[in-house]
Amino acid sequence: MKARFLLLVLVLLVTCFYPLLAPPHHRIDKAHFDQIHEGMTLADVEAIFGVSAGSYDWAVQSDSSIYFILSLAQVELETRLRVQIELQAAPSSVERLPTEPVGRYQNWISRHGSFAVLLDPCGSVVRKFDLGATRIEPPWQRWWRLMAK
Repeated sequence: MKARFLLLVLVLLVTCFYPLLAPPHHRIDKAHFDQIHEGMTLADVEAIFGVSAGSYDWAVQSDSSIYFILSLAQVELETRLRVQIELQAAPSSVERLPTEPVGRYQNWISRHGSFAVLLDPCGSVVRKFDLGATRIEPPWQRWWRLMAK
């Protein structure tokens, strides 16, 4: 009976902690992020990182998300100002400023860092962002916090 209990505990420990101990199946790190440049497509970026956008390794973004939001707001403002300047230079080409977002953001989070790209409406990389450090937060910590509320 004691042997079965120990075996069960061992299986549970390996199941719960294997994702933290195993080598990652992705390449979401600073070295691969540095290979990304403007003009790449989302498929190119996914090929570099080895996975689609998302959160891996139980990693969550650290407190640098405020910096990310401010950076996105700055990009949005710069793009709108550039469009406004182009409108003044050639007013007959475009009638008004765009009201929809200038692109979409894709974010990759792993234990090795958090990275994002801004894609234009055509799907090409306009800008890339290194969002800084991440921290590991196993799912049961989130569940525990939700249950405590």
